[in-house]
Amino acid sequence: MIIKEDFKHIFLETASLLNVKKTNEKYQYFISEIESFIFPRLANWMSFLNTNYSKKPCMYVYTTKAVLEFASANELFKTQTKHEFETSLYFFEKIYNTSCFLSIENLQTSKLLLNIALIFGKYPGMQIRSFNKALEFLISGINESSLQTLFSYLFIKYENPKIITSNLISLSLNDVEILMHVLQGKNIKSNPNIPIPISKMESFHLINNVPKIEFKNDVIKRSIIASKLIKKSKNPILLERFLSCNDSFENQIDIFYSDIEFWCDAYNILANINWEIIPLTLKEFLDYFQYMRYNSIKEFSLKNKNLLSLINEINNWHEDSIFLNYQYNKKHTWKGLNTKEYEILFNNEVYTFNEITNGEELYQESKKMKHCVFVYINSCIKNFCSIWSMKKKLNTTLTHHLTIEIQNNCIVQIAGKRNCLPSESDKKIIYEWAKKAKFVYMKEKFN
Repeated sequence: MIIKEDFKHIFLETASLLNVKKTNEKYQYFISEIESFIFPRLANWMSFLNTNYSKKPCMYVYTTKAVLEFASANELFKTQTKHEFETSLYFFEKIYNTSCFLSIENLQTSKLLLNIALIFGKYPGMQIRSFNKALEFLISGINESSLQTLFSYLFIKYENPKIITSNLISLSLNDVEILMHVLQGKNIKSNPNIPIPISKMESFHLINNVPKIEFKNDVIKRSIIASKLIKKSKNPILLERFLSCNDSFENQIDIFYSDIEFWCDAYNILANINWEIIPLTLKEFLDYFQYMRYNSIKEFSLKNKNLLSLINEINNWHEDSIFLNYQYNKKHTWKGLNTKEYEILFNNEVYTFNEITNGEELYQESKKMKHCVFVYINSCIKNFCSIWSMKKKLNTTLTHHLTIEIQNNCIVQIAGKRNCLPSESDKKIIYEWAKKAKFVYMKEKFN
């Protein structure tokens, strides 16, 4: 801890600027989960930000928090050489010395700005246009759009692989190296460090046809997988929803890739459905595919399956198959998110929200609501998702109203009885609950 104590005065100054009020928390605030060898570099970053505080005070808080987060988790930050560090500081100096007012309004934006500065520090020789001109894109405000434009202006001469550049925050060190390889006009296929093989045609789809999709990790691997799905179906419209609703892709990417032919067949079927006339949702198809593929005793394949037969299979599964392992699974319990229960008053009616943390409750939720949430039990046990029961109070009686799935603190699915969609008033109630419980609720996802 000696090396940490050497820089204590810098961190105390930073704590003061951040208005960390409790004295006994000021120092501990900075040393949690940060390795000792990072402290000299972190102290230099803090010193730089503290010195420039008066130039752009509205950038300070979130930029400092981004630096602290990167010091414990970001590979680019943790592996910077002295020269790379100084070049990144030059990037920030240019921003701080602009005459226009600049502010950052959230942590995500500050992390994007910092990661661009780190990439600039590592690859200054790949800058192809004027830095001063690039800074003009920030005059209207520092946000995701202006930063993406700034990055493109500085580094992109040929095609823009949007599936990768839209995930700059989540790139690993190897991902960044591969991205810069592509931005030099080279085929991603020729990079020796790609995590999984990619064909020439898939490379074309990755650059030109894979839409922007947000990934939290393994960006290059996930992007290549997306290109394989597009190659199979030639239809990118459903891709983002297909991947974001797929628990295997979200949580077990290596298993998903090892089974890529199956998932290509699945996407090819689902991407060509007219969803306006289908009585089932995309999530219902995916839940059934995943359950049958990975939990069924018999090997499950989509070869020679037609849409009508699949719909019949899923309807039968909803009624029977989800409860076959009830006696075994009902004994399971899991920790859950430890988020407290809430009551929401809406139009003089009371609604309750409680997290389900055992197999018996999950079974009863499935039984009462006539849907397949019980098959999510393994995902709950492994903390891949959290299931919440929304009930309505009638006098003193609670009746099941909706079931809600949470992943990574985001609401990803809302289902009523027999998977009916939530009403407009239901959405308003859930939005109010999400604000109190600090969950992300994207209204557009459920419109």
